[in-house]
Amino acid sequence: MEDINRRHKEYMERRAKQDNEIMRYEAKAIKDIVDKVHDRLYPLILDVDEDLVGMTPRIQVLKSLLEIGSGAVRMVGIWGVGGGGKTTLATSVCMEISPHFDGYYVVDNIREEVSRYGLKKLQEKLLYTVLKTKVKVQSVAQGKHMIKSILCHRNVLILLDDVDGLDQLQALAGSFKWFGDGSRVIITTRDEHLLRTHRVNHVSHVTLLSVEESIQLFYTHAYNETEPLADYEELSLRVVSYAAGLPLALKVLGSFLFDKDGNEWRSALAKLQDIPDVKIMNILKISYDGLEDYQKRLFLHIACFFRWESIDNVMGMLEASGSHPVIGIRVLRQKALISIADGRFDMHDLVQEMGHFIVREEHPNNLEKHSRFRKYKDFCNMCFGGASLLKKNDKVEAMQNGCCSHYQSSCFSKIISCKKKLRSASMSKYDNTNMISKYDNTNMSNDDDTSMSKYDNTNMSKYDNTNMSKYDDTSMSVLYMSQFDNIREIIKPKF
Repeated sequence: MEDINRRHKEYMERRAKQDNEIMRYEAKAIKDIVDKVHDRLYPLILDVDEDLVGMTPRIQVLKSLLEIGSGAVRMVGIWGVGGGGKTTLATSVCMEISPHFDGYYVVDNIREEVSRYGLKKLQEKLLYTVLKTKVKVQSVAQGKHMIKSILCHRNVLILLDDVDGLDQLQALAGSFKWFGDGSRVIITTRDEHLLRTHRVNHVSHVTLLSVEESIQLFYTHAYNETEPLADYEELSLRVVSYAAGLPLALKVLGSFLFDKDGNEWRSALAKLQDIPDVKIMNILKISYDGLEDYQKRLFLHIACFFRWESIDNVMGMLEASGSHPVIGIRVLRQKALISIADGRFDMHDLVQEMGHFIVREEHPNNLEKHSRFRKYKDFCNMCFGGASLLKKNDKVEAMQNGCCSHYQSSCFSKIISCKKKLRSASMSKYDNTNMISKYDNTNMSNDDDTSMSKYDNTNMSKYDNTNMSKYDDTSMSVLYMSQFDNIREIIKPKF
């Protein structure tokens, strides 16, 4: 009898152990099913209507580039100016097409995350979203191997958001071979060059909103139905014009103005002419912060002085000022900071305002320490500020003086002689014709006020209006100088 009882007890213990294992297996299976169902239903239950204003046609274009269901692995990159809607577009598409994949994984804020925690943490983040359990990565190389070995047989959709370094792409999606057949990888970045270098299948430039789309998006954020604004239509169009199709600006300004009355709207719009919104500027400035020093100088030159100028007319001066414009312009274009239209420099209105903002913020309360002068009133303040101000201001790298009088021309010469770091300056005199003289100075430190006397108005008579009559308003008289005693005149005639 004791032997029977012992065997029965052992049998019950084995049965209980088996039942526990079955229950754990079933619980895990149920959890996996729930997770899969949640992943497939999530795009259907999430309300993204507000963010999709103006995005519908862009979503269709991106979906067509992804070629869902065509097999093989495809990587598609979206690039463009900060605040242009890249993340909203990519996220919206991913949520819509995710039911076609075994898994949908997002690694967002990559630029910021890498700067804080490094690449290994990002790899761990991606592996966690796949395995639903924490994984410790000892090295970037190990992380690459783990991602490849886990995902190479899975049909997955991956979004890599806000990439700003090639090493980030190599660590998270190093090769098409890392992913199973049919997988799709969407990458958002401000830098077209990264996408080209990583050899993605297609590079797509995000298009900004049209006027109609901008009005609609701004309305969703700014219109107060409970307290409607009497002049809403007129004032809202001014904001839409200022934002120039940039979704970020429309959302930020719309949210700010939502509970303001008419007078406050007008005050806010007037303030924007002198003081731009800091939130918008900081987002746009991220692209500028990632530039090398010579690229920053080049961008500020173009933003402050040369937007809408013919590239041919200013390329020589940019080259002489040490800005390395050939390669620099290429980099600025690939980072969506400038564009070229009909042979002229161009950029988004708010990107240009960001350039002006950077110069002003160098020393907001000390005009004499600004690196560039582009406003006539600033030049006048310097002219009438006395010798002490002229001597103090040794930070200027470039300046432009429009419509100068005889006194201001003399003052302009004195200002130039005081500027040790001055590399370019322009002086415009407008009568019947338009004459622009541009100077490049790479070594001004040994020149004093008296050394400029030979370049005063009387000695510049050969460049006066009568002798410039054969050149129209678009003509440019350019003076390049490495030393003040060695001047070469380059004049482009009218064709």
